[in-house]
Amino acid sequence: MASKIIHGIYVFLLFCFLHLGFAKQQEVDLGTTLVAIAFSGGVVVGADTRTSVGGYVSNRFADKIFPVSDNAVICRSGSAADTQYLASTVAEDFQSRFYRYGTKPSPKGIAFYLRSLLKSGMSASLICAGYHGGKGHIYSINPNGSVMEEDGGFAVSGSGSTFILGHMDELYHSDMKENEAIAFVTNAVRLAIERDGSSGGFVRIHIITRDGSKVHVVYPPNESISRPALTKLEGFSSLGKEKDKLPK
Repeated sequence: MASKIIHGIYVFLLFCFLHLGFAKQQEVDLGTTLVAIAFSGGVVVGADTRTSVGGYVSNRFADKIFPVSDNAVICRSGSAADTQYLASTVAEDFQSRFYRYGTKPSPKGIAFYLRSLLKSGMSASLICAGYHGGKGHIYSINPNGSVMEEDGGFAVSGSGSTFILGHMDELYHSDMKENEAIAFVTNAVRLAIERDGSSGGFVRIHIITRDGSKVHVVYPPNESISRPALTKLEGFSSLGKEKDKLPK
């Protein structure tokens, strides 16, 4: 009798252990397609908008591009919780520096600061892109903490990136005009969405130039809406939302 009770307790504990382990794996995940390219006047970044929990689509309209200032953004893939923490922490810190010293961040400074925040166990693969020093810059921050400036002119990340790398290698060129760059990034994200089960929704595009930043949203199949975002903004929000111009 006692052996049966012990065996029953053992089976129950094993079930709880496996169940908790499975639940832990079902973290909100940004199974994602991120694309960033440099063009003659700055950078264009694009992302899909699907967030999933395991095989369940938990959000079809997620914003995976986080503005740090009017000249730089962070593109997020990996754990939604980890990447939100990293992006918001960086934005708040650089906003504080702006108010203290009146200086805007460089994409390189943001990328290396992100690396310093990465901790063991975090699931985050990030792209930092922006306009600084008269041209566009793109940095990849890998989960292991390595930072690489993309001298090739583009970076991709997320589960959908493997489906479009050859496309990017073949067709990208650095002397694209703004409209060409927008169309190229939009098409690349759409191609990934068609093949990657973890990418979906619509395509959100950020264009960053010397004049500031604007957002272009492409809805399926062909509808689109454009709006200015943080253009020539003197200050910026840690929440990545449009704000009224701040006093000088």
